[in-house]
Amino acid sequence: MRKSLLVLFSLLTFGLYGQAVQPQGTAVMVDASGNVIWPPAGLNYVPRTTDGQRIYGTAVGGVPYTFPYDKLPNANTIAMRDINGTLKVGNPGTDSLAATPKSYVDARTPQSAWLVCTIQIRTASGDIWTDFEFKIMTQSGGVITLHLYYHSPDPGRSVVSGQIGTVAGVWFTSSSTAGDSRLLRKQSATQSIWQQIGGGSNTTTSVMIAIPVDTVIRPDNAGLFAEYLRFSPTDHERDAAGRSVWRLADLQWRTVLPNP
Repeated sequence: MRKSLLVLFSLLTFGLYGQAVQPQGTAVMVDASGNVIWPPAGLNYVPRTTDGQRIYGTAVGGVPYTFPYDKLPNANTIAMRDINGTLKVGNPGTDSLAATPKSYVDARTPQSAWLVCTIQIRTASGDIWTDFEFKIMTQSGGVITLHLYYHSPDPGRSVVSGQIGTVAGVWFTSSSTAGDSRLLRKQSATQSIWQQIGGGSNTTTSVMIAIPVDTVIRPDNAGLFAEYLRFSPTDHERDAAGRSVWRLADLQWRTVLPNP
């Protein structure tokens, strides 16, 4: 058996598997796998801790120090890790022998709280579009289920029936408005975008839509998708055969509500 010799020079050296080796001016022998084979168990080291302990030492300059050592992942303690360095936090505060659960990580990681979609209203010279209809759906076996319906010409839901789901937050840009055309303007709760930008031949450039995450509208819903239909003051976009032109909207997940 190949053996190696490690001489202890520091005041306190941690051995394999969380064991603390007490300095006695002796050597520790380990085999090729890193197992301590001398000194015999219990002769010259402290066994792995099974409850909270404190380790004392002397820092550089002779200043004494102490820090807690525990099998549990309490604040400011040394916690147990496996051979790959993974923190073993099964049930925080009680079980240190299982891998860290997803719920424990999620509770300490910002989670997606808002779905944000950006859609382009004016995409070519001569476009007359100012408003839109927006729907969030799922599809299974060729059957579509509607989960959210927003009709920007009627944000107050007083005219167009069938609108469902949380009323979306909507911001838009328009080169037809006075001032800086880059500014995002929030849609009124009672007016269409066309009315808000002054009517007439004014047009809308882009729109940002924000919807809160819920039990269906969530980032891990693989069947979720969104589409929009562009509107002018008098009609919606159609192809040469008169059929409605629905376009896919890109889904973006954010941890905070956009608030420009």
